[in-house]
Amino acid sequence: MLVPTALRTSGRISPEGLDGTPEFSWQLATDAKGVILGTAQVVVRDLAGEPVWDSGAMPVTVPTIRYAGPQLPPRSTFTWQVVVWDADGTESDWSEPAQFSTGLLGAGLEPARWIRVGDEPAVGETAPVQYLRHEFTLPSAPVRARSYSTALGWYRLGVNGQDALGPGIFPGFTAFEARVEYQVRDITSLLHEGDNAVSLLLADGRYRGRIGALGQPAIYGNRTAVIARLEIELADGSIVEIATDDSWEGGTGEIGASDPREGETIDARLRGAWDRIGGSIPHPERVVAVEERRSLVGEGPAPFAAAAPIAEVSRTRAPSGALIVDFGQNLHGVARITARGPAGTEVVVHHSEVLTPEGEVDLDYLFAGMPVDIHLGPNRLILSGEQDEFEPTFSTQGFRYIAITAPEGVEILQAAAVPIHAAIDYDGRFTSSNPLVDRFHENVTWSMRGNFLDVPTDCPTRERSGWTGDAQVFARTALLMADTAPYLANWMVDARLQQHTDGTIPDIVPVDANNWREGAEREEMAPGMPLPPPGSAGWGDAIVLIPWSIYLATGSTTALEENYTAMSRWIERYATLAASSGADDPYFVNAGYHWGEWLEPAGEGDGVLDIMSMTQDLHVHPRAWVATAYFEHSSRLLAQIAELLGHAEDAAHFTVYAEGARDAWQRHYMPENGLLPEAQATYVRALEFGLVPAERRAATTARLVERIRERGTHLGTGFLSTGFLLGQLSENGADDVALDLLLQTSAPSWLGQVEAGATTVWESWTGHDENGRAIMSHNHYSLGASARWLYERLAGIRPAAPGWARITVDPLLNRRIDRVSAQTGTPFGPLGIEWSLEGVHAVATVRIPAGASATMTLRGGRAESASIDGETLAGSDRVTEADGALAVQLGSGTHRVEWTAAESAIVA
Repeated sequence: MLVPTALRTSGRISPEGLDGTPEFSWQLATDAKGVILGTAQVVVRDLAGEPVWDSGAMPVTVPTIRYAGPQLPPRSTFTWQVVVWDADGTESDWSEPAQFSTGLLGAGLEPARWIRVGDEPAVGETAPVQYLRHEFTLPSAPVRARSYSTALGWYRLGVNGQDALGPGIFPGFTAFEARVEYQVRDITSLLHEGDNAVSLLLADGRYRGRIGALGQPAIYGNRTAVIARLEIELADGSIVEIATDDSWEGGTGEIGASDPREGETIDARLRGAWDRIGGSIPHPERVVAVEERRSLVGEGPAPFAAAAPIAEVSRTRAPSGALIVDFGQNLHGVARITARGPAGTEVVVHHSEVLTPEGEVDLDYLFAGMPVDIHLGPNRLILSGEQDEFEPTFSTQGFRYIAITAPEGVEILQAAAVPIHAAIDYDGRFTSSNPLVDRFHENVTWSMRGNFLDVPTDCPTRERSGWTGDAQVFARTALLMADTAPYLANWMVDARLQQHTDGTIPDIVPVDANNWREGAEREEMAPGMPLPPPGSAGWGDAIVLIPWSIYLATGSTTALEENYTAMSRWIERYATLAASSGADDPYFVNAGYHWGEWLEPAGEGDGVLDIMSMTQDLHVHPRAWVATAYFEHSSRLLAQIAELLGHAEDAAHFTVYAEGARDAWQRHYMPENGLLPEAQATYVRALEFGLVPAERRAATTARLVERIRERGTHLGTGFLSTGFLLGQLSENGADDVALDLLLQTSAPSWLGQVEAGATTVWESWTGHDENGRAIMSHNHYSLGASARWLYERLAGIRPAAPGWARITVDPLLNRRIDRVSAQTGTPFGPLGIEWSLEGVHAVATVRIPAGASATMTLRGGRAESASIDGETLAGSDRVTEADGALAVQLGSGTHRVEWTAAESAIVA
């Protein structure tokens, strides 16, 4: 029996306010094995049950159908169902209905007005949080009610003293000049017959507050404002609308000055029921309506979620007298403090990821000694005289430790860390027989949680920026570890919106400094250290590589279609740069500013601890070996994308670019022996991108291994190539070296960070200088991209076709990690494996989701000593034997596979 289940609309469960074209997906529940997806039919109905669109039975390779019916009306609710036939023609039952509602679909929130409290403050002045409220009366209880709201700034919406938005910070960070996300919420249960109150809080947020590496204020505007409309349907069918305007009450209250990074002041003396019927705002001020013309778009697919609080692990007293609280885990979020003391007493709370050797929280480590004011301020808590609980609303931090400074007589009764991250389903799982490797995977997960916020940031402390290079190198790993396809696709919208007219993709999206805007004058990060122009190779390539990664993970071409024009413009920019390089080579990219490999270990490539000097050098010497390689790689992928989307002439055009860039790279960097520049990253990139011809792959791999051994079996790659390193070693027959690097415990290494106490992935390989002081961010996911190897090579599960319709299962049998369990999400459902090795006896339990199929490699196996679900493979037509291994065909379902492996096939 087939049952469609886990229905989602555009990657979400029952989404409210959907503005884009709906995409319907599902999974199949069945006890049958060997089920292959055949055809499916989706029917969409309105709330009266009338059909709006019927797809008809259509062939599908992945369980997804995109809506192709008439234009749906705004602010309307629909249901949909799906029926599925497998490849043998077996028909499922119709699914249970799933629901979605459309949003504004390009309309505004009229008659609501944008409102704010008082006059616009001076640029750079941290403003107090604005309090707004309104009371109204309903003649009867509502049968249905929705709120539509958003802000220029961060905001909260309440109804009758109850939160209406859910956990997190809203709206998400977008290219505010081009789009502002609004929130739609069902507020029916919060309203009642009679008097009701609606309330709003408005803070500077990322619209007006300090953001980016420079902590610049008001990048998108200096005047914050909020807008809301409540649509309330009563039993008699009448509609009551409540809209923001200048008749609302306003003022300031308990939350004073608040900035995303400079901290928040909370005065518990001003607490009260201001947001309920009969309440009042502590310090009233006039409310003004302001004119704003903004493009409002439906909320992205992953609003914030607050995780369970983490209790304090220890308390110590620092030499300064500050109380140091350790939560045992580095994270992004807020500190919740319970305190008691005399009314009016101020408690100051600083946050940090690390301590100094003297035991104080370290506030100066993030820029590796460069003289940059990053505007990280403390929270200031003012006591009421009673027992008070404090939790910031509009300022978050990256931290493991807090330092609490308070006068005598103040009791700190309790402290907890509340992690905040995007509401993404982390369906990736990994455990093994090696606890250090397991902790590495946990560190990657925590770094991902701490940085996959409203946009994928580099770190939750210093910049909090959507660096495109960080995200593109990590995208394939992210898609294995969590359901991130809708999240990443939404972020790409802002990359397209902020693309320059010459095709440049900013290095940071959304831009968080004027430096990254088109035509902007260069700004200085520090005296004598100008910020670079945007458009670095390996960073701007995110516009090609992330949609491609989404396609490989989902099988859907939607992200490719949406970004195709932007991809093409980016590649044409490469061609323009190459033509302007001054070299007699039209495909050699020796112009522009490129970050290069970035943060290789000292002694390898660009690896230096003096970041300022290296950054300066990049202005003078473009890393052409990196830029030309990415020109080739992205052009080649775009040619494939063009072919896939039916643009044959474009495919031929971009193939010319790819071949020209490859030939140029070979002419400049592939001498008779070896590669230039002589660095591990060069070899890894050449293998990953196919820059060396097939006949030189073995020699290229051998030289890479030599360089690894020359460094004492240590890696030497930076941001761009680390995620490829282990995979290319395995792909080219060096699994043993990959294991050596994974299990290395001295720096630079992943497990070296773990043994040094890391609970997240560090930005630099060492994390500390020679004096034991921390340097740079201690929560950067980029170097954790190698967790992909844990799933795809060590556990042995990876896609063999886009969307996981076909799966490769190939566990890496070895003597050093002899037990592995892994799971990842696929469009068909969870895919999992547990394998173990005792002597030469290998056992694997493989779970293939319904609709997909797999080819499993049994390394060193022979049919006569192998079985599936207790049946021998001898004489089976499911198996072929080649190169000392068995290839076994597996249909969907759970299978127990056992085999005796030849000792020669087990990596020592």
